[in-house]
Amino acid sequence: MEISNNALNLIAKWEGFRSDAYIGPDNVWTIGYGTTKWPSGKAVEKGQTITKEDAWELLRKQAQEHATTIEYYVKVPLNQNQYDALASFQYNLGRYILKNSALLVYLNNKQWEQVSKEMLLYCNAGGKKLQGLVNRRLDEIALFLKPVAIIDVSKKIEYIEIDKEPKKFRIQSGKYNSQEAMIAAMNDALKQYYLAYAEPVKGSSNEIGWRFISGWYNALEEAKIIAERAILANKLNYATIRGTTH
Repeated sequence: MEISNNALNLIAKWEGFRSDAYIGPDNVWTIGYGTTKWPSGKAVEKGQTITKEDAWELLRKQAQEHATTIEYYVKVPLNQNQYDALASFQYNLGRYILKNSALLVYLNNKQWEQVSKEMLLYCNAGGKKLQGLVNRRLDEIALFLKPVAIIDVSKKIEYIEIDKEPKKFRIQSGKYNSQEAMIAAMNDALKQYYLAYAEPVKGSSNEIGWRFISGWYNALEEAKIIAERAILANKLNYATIRGTTH
C-alpha cells in the first residue's frame, strides 16, 4: 500500500520546511521536511541546502520507506486514512515503533477507539509531555478515524448532471419531464462515459428505439425500463436512473 498526499501533507505540516541543514531535536543534522538522509543513503551534513520541490520528493520517498513496516506488523486490512495516519506516526517516532507494542495489539484486533487512545500516549520527548506532539497525535488520530469515501468507478454515472433546454433532466436524483428527455439522458451519459455503444433508431409508428451492441428496443416504454435499470455495457451496473414521464 502506498501513502497518499494526506500523509505527506500531515507530515509536512508538523515537520515544517527548512531549506538549510539544521540540528534536529535528536541532535541529528536534518533538512527539508524533517529528513535526515539523502536518497543515496548518506546522512545530511552541515551547510547543505535543498529546494522545496526536492524536499517534497525526498519526504515522499522516506515516508514510504518508514511506512513499509506497517504492512509487516499489522495483519488486518487498513483503509487509506488509517494507513496514512500510521505513516505520519511512524515518520515521527520510527519505523519500528509498532513492534511488540500495545498499539499493535489494538490494531490487529480492530479496536480503533483503543488505537486512538494509545496513540495519545506517544507525546513525550526528553521525559516531558510536549503540546506540539499532543497536537500532532490529535491530527493523526482524526485522520485515522476519518471514514474513507468509497468511490466505485462503475457508478460514475450517478454523479453526472446534465441540464438542457427545453428537456431538463438529471441522472440519479432528478426527474425527467418527458420520455424523450429520459432517452436523451441515457444517450448523453453513455456517450460521455463510453459505457456502451448506443444509438437511437427509428422503429415503426415513429417510435424511438434504442440500440445496444446487440438487440434493440422499439418503444419509449422500453427505454424507460432501460433507464430505470441502468443497463450499461461491460457489466458496469448498479447505477440507478430514476425519472417521471408525462
